[in-house]
Amino acid sequence: MLIYDSTIGIVLSSQHGGGPLVETHTHLKLAYDLVAEDGDLRRRILVELIGRPRRYFELKPLLGRRRDHNLTVALTRLQRDGLIDRRTDARKRPVVHAYELTPLGVQVVLAMQTIRPVHEAVSAYRKGRGSRAGS
Repeated sequence: MLIYDSTIGIVLSSQHGGGPLVETHTHLKLAYDLVAEDGDLRRRILVELIGRPRRYFELKPLLGRRRDHNLTVALTRLQRDGLIDRRTDARKRPVVHAYELTPLGVQVVLAMQTIRPVHEAVSAYRKGRGSRAGS
């Protein structure tokens, strides 16, 4: 049985193979979607996770004036998309959760860095064309 996620347009898993089936260009689609959304908290979380895992409270400054719920939703979406993993250390009290990039998450961050300048150039071109068309 295949599970298809229509929000990102990929096959997520299958019963026969055990592991997830992911199309080869999935990281490009995810990266473009994240770059295209200005001020997206998910993009900032991914960048913050480069290099080492972070705990929830270490990611809270990314919220600015937004509610904690926004961070929880963003982390849940990133986990659902397979970009981050949540590690739990139950040896400590209270239980500590740390978030880290998955291999797919690393690919997406690298693709975002490649796509961003191109996206910004295209956006600037479109804005320039729009202002001249109205003149």
